[in-house]
Amino acid sequence: MNFNYDPHKGKVISNNEIFIIFDFSCGRFYTHHSSYLKDYEDFLTSKGKKTIVWVNSSADQEVLDLFPKNVRAILRSNLYSYTIRDGTLKFFVDYLFNLLYKIGIPNFIVSILSYYYLRSALGELRSILNQHYKVNIVAPTLDGLGLRFISSALKRYGDKLNSISLRIMGVEQRSVFGVKNSLELISSLILKYTDKIRVGYEVKAFEKVLTFNEINKANCYWAPMPYINRSRSKSLNLSLGEMPLKLGFLGAARPNKGFDFIPKILDVLKTNCIDFTAYIHLPKFTWEEFTYVKEYLGKNHGDSIIFLESGITKDHLNSYISKMNLIVLPYRLENYKLAGSGILFIACDYSVPVSSFEKLAFTWDIETFNLGFSFKNEIDFLQKLQSLDLNKTYKAIKTYNQQRHKANCMFLGLI
Repeated sequence: MNFNYDPHKGKVISNNEIFIIFDFSCGRFYTHHSSYLKDYEDFLTSKGKKTIVWVNSSADQEVLDLFPKNVRAILRSNLYSYTIRDGTLKFFVDYLFNLLYKIGIPNFIVSILSYYYLRSALGELRSILNQHYKVNIVAPTLDGLGLRFISSALKRYGDKLNSISLRIMGVEQRSVFGVKNSLELISSLILKYTDKIRVGYEVKAFEKVLTFNEINKANCYWAPMPYINRSRSKSLNLSLGEMPLKLGFLGAARPNKGFDFIPKILDVLKTNCIDFTAYIHLPKFTWEEFTYVKEYLGKNHGDSIIFLESGITKDHLNSYISKMNLIVLPYRLENYKLAGSGILFIACDYSVPVSSFEKLAFTWDIETFNLGFSFKNEIDFLQKLQSLDLNKTYKAIKTYNQQRHKANCMFLGLI
């Protein structure tokens, strides 16, 4: 990577601040991890900030192409890592780690072995700090290795780092390198580096989890996905009074995203003679009920459905979202009590209304900011759809986007 030096004076020129945006779990498959990295990179770049993005060393070309100028595939992870075709030794090391996790190994051994996966990131950080950069670290999604990296980086270079912004979602407690007492560790790091660490929560419900676990409230920030001003023609978003109604069930399908509830919504629309086209994103991996539900949809609503393959690019997914009249997120409560939805934020970027079941974590955003509506069941969905005031919703989404922008400026220390 080319850093910004004056070769004649041997000094860093005036603009010597850099933001490192990283995610150990951003590997060879397109997931929300790369989407989150991209949105934060775009947001910081729009603010005139110099950025570098760190992804997993096994990241595929599709991920690397998201960041054509400033990506470094240096992070190692036992989960998002090598296949036997990439490297036999590295593959078997990862396989062994995962096998040991299933068998059960003591935490102190996990901590010792984690350095194998952290050393490349720590070495790269040391190299950047040695070039006298004012370094800010951003983790849009923090997993166990990510938290262990932050802890190690602070122990080694805490006095040299300018700031650390961490979006906490509970992911850091999972897998072999998960930190079971993650919030306790983060709290202890904040006590030592109070002015450097900012902890972000995507959904309001998680703020209570953080403060309950004695995370200093002054270090907690609402950190929804940043607002990205995505250019598009307003005419793409048709009025709900025009038909067919374009409904988006977007984001790769999974059981916990309520794929099995889609037929109920489409059935009630058909029964009430509402003309629609449903855009349904297919899953990467199928499950037991999937085949039955897909066959039912094809048999009963085949002429009104467009299925989207799971492997569509981020740009194509965003394009489909922009053309919808309504995004529907029938996610299951048991899985989304504390989890957010990246699709909700992209929809709001394009001023597309959103609907979801009541009582989900991100339902707070929908109801508080009037981004669309929540529903109890398919009948409630129909009634609220028919009474949706689009002009009011568009104005509300604009206000929400402004709040998201301000919130992330605070979370990243830009204001």
